[in-house]
Amino acid sequence: RQPVSPAPVTATIEIGPEFLEEKIRAFKQHTSQSPLFQLFETMVRKRGTKELFHLAATMAPRPMQLETDLFEGVKED
Repeated sequence: RQPVSPAPVTATIEIGPEFLEEKIRAFKQHTSQSPLFQLFETMVRKRGTKELFHLAATMAPRPMQLETDLFEGVKED
């Protein structure tokens, strides 16, 4: 597999241990993915209780900053 360079992380959200376990249980409901169960669980547990995101697009350019709220800077019209 070719190496990849993922986009930089711009938001980190704490999901807690209960949601981590639920995420693993939910993935295992997709039986077509059974060959990946062990790999998925290993990788998810390695990452711990933090979900990482990156800002894919913005209407107003700004300096990159690490956020802990996915709705930070979102304005209602």
